[in-house]
Amino acid sequence: MFQSADLPSNVGELEKQICTQELKDLLKRVTDSAERQCLRTAIETKGQTLTDLQNKVQQLKKESEGPQCSDRPRKPTDKMLALQQGGAAKKVKGFNHMYEQWKSQACKARKQLKSDITEDQTRVSY
Repeated sequence: MFQSADLPSNVGELEKQICTQELKDLLKRVTDSAERQCLRTAIETKGQTLTDLQNKVQQLKKESEGPQCSDRPRKPTDKMLALQQGGAAKKVKGFNHMYEQWKSQACKARKQLKSDITEDQTRVSY
């Protein structure tokens, strides 16, 4: 079994070795526990950071996409073309009416400026 050379020579040495070994084990457990806690904290922090970044990426994707629309070119129906042309004709008619009104007012203003202006007409009333 054991040879006498392997065994410590006295009980004091034996107690010293046992005590040293227990202290080493305790130190290792405390160190391992502290390291584990440190690692847990780091993992939780990095996990939260990862989640935040993933949320930001998803939000940026949604913002950059904009509304969904088809790449297919639109081809309006005959009825829609008729409606669009009618609407355009209505707008042209309204524009021409406004232009004629402006033209008549400009003509009146020009005639008035060419004629003799009285003192009362030069005063601007607000």
